[in-house]
Amino acid sequence: MTETAKMEVTQRFSIVPARPGKAYFVPCTEWDHLKSDIRELSDRPNLWVMVGCVFLGASLSSFITLCVGASAHVYPGEMSKTVILGALSAATFVIGVLMVCFGWLRSKDFKKRASGVVSQMQLIEERYADEPGTQTSASVSSISVPLELLPVEEYLKHPVYAIGEVTDIQANKSNDKTLPSRFLALPEGTVSIWVFVTEQMMSGRKHRYPLSHCPRGGIRNKLVNKYLNVFAFRIRGRETPEQSPIFTLWCSDGGGEETYIHHERALSEGWHLFSASWSRTDDFIKFYVDSVLVGAKKFEHWPEELATDCFVGTWPTRSAGHYVNSSVGPLRVYDKALGASAVAQIFDQGHGD
Repeated sequence: MTETAKMEVTQRFSIVPARPGKAYFVPCTEWDHLKSDIRELSDRPNLWVMVGCVFLGASLSSFITLCVGASAHVYPGEMSKTVILGALSAATFVIGVLMVCFGWLRSKDFKKRASGVVSQMQLIEERYADEPGTQTSASVSSISVPLELLPVEEYLKHPVYAIGEVTDIQANKSNDKTLPSRFLALPEGTVSIWVFVTEQMMSGRKHRYPLSHCPRGGIRNKLVNKYLNVFAFRIRGRETPEQSPIFTLWCSDGGGEETYIHHERALSEGWHLFSASWSRTDDFIKFYVDSVLVGAKKFEHWPEELATDCFVGTWPTRSAGHYVNSSVGPLRVYDKALGASAVAQIFDQGHGD
């Protein structure tokens, strides 16, 4: 191509300069968790539903044949054929319905996995969202240090979610707060909440909830007679003066299988910190009261279906007996499974009131 031709070509186009973009810092453990969840997703046809529909079609055709035969005169020798055809139609119908139902349940499971991946991605976006009223810098060189590389004291200043103020939550006021539940999809994390524990809270057979998550309005599933997909801090009052109140971290999965970690000792009246940390990779769930590790269990029976929000100060049904009727806050959520020393630092900082 001659120089003149090159000039004519270049004059037809305007060169657009490169524009700076935005990148998210994603820890390797979180990235691996996302990859494993995406790898489990499938866009293949649901064979259970397809084969079930075939059985239902066969059942329908057998039923039509049976009805047509019933309208005609049936000789005694042909009665056994009619019975066999009826039994075959009923059997294929039952098999078809069961296969379609199983396929539908499988498709719901795939939808849950997909929604979990989306929730995790949204959480990453919110983690790096700009503060209200600030401008995003267009400079590519203005890359901040990842929080994971900061000292623990500095990292604790940057929770994923936070409710900073102290709130007096009472049943007669219905002034409970909510917290987005997407943090429960994190591969690891920590949630801590300050609660002003009272003698009334530790007495009586009430179940009070400083923080709770349970989809579908917190209603018990009637099929298994259990609460599904629960994450909650629960306080059960003593039934008699000789007994102790029970402070519990309660988790359950989509099948109703549960994990409990209990602290069965009375606490002094006043401010106390309840914390839970978890790690799918390191396979643990831990429960702290104040700065003390109450117990640890394997990572299992974790919520599989997430509601939109967690409730602060009550259970999702908002029954009067489930309110803490006390002050709650601050509440903080971190995207790392904090150890005992970091939880102790949160406790040493106090509730800020």
